Amino acid sequence: MKVRISDAYTNQEIFTYSINLGSANHHLLDQDYFEEAWTNAVKDKLVNQDRREEYKFEIVIEQNQGTH
Repeated sequence: MKVRISDAYTNQEIFTYSINLGSANHHLLDQDYFEEAWTNAVKDKLVNQDRREEYKFEIVIEQNQGTH
């Protein structure tokens, strides 16, 4: 699953992460993916860790582009 992090005020994309939290035992919430993306963005120094409210998170839905 991909998570896009954007500036909440300008909508400018900061980064899109591919997140793999596969679990056959329980259903993961979008928030689980957002938390992992946030942790990565802080580690990569792409965001200010003290200002999480200034960012928004979205699940990126990818469309398969096959021909039939």
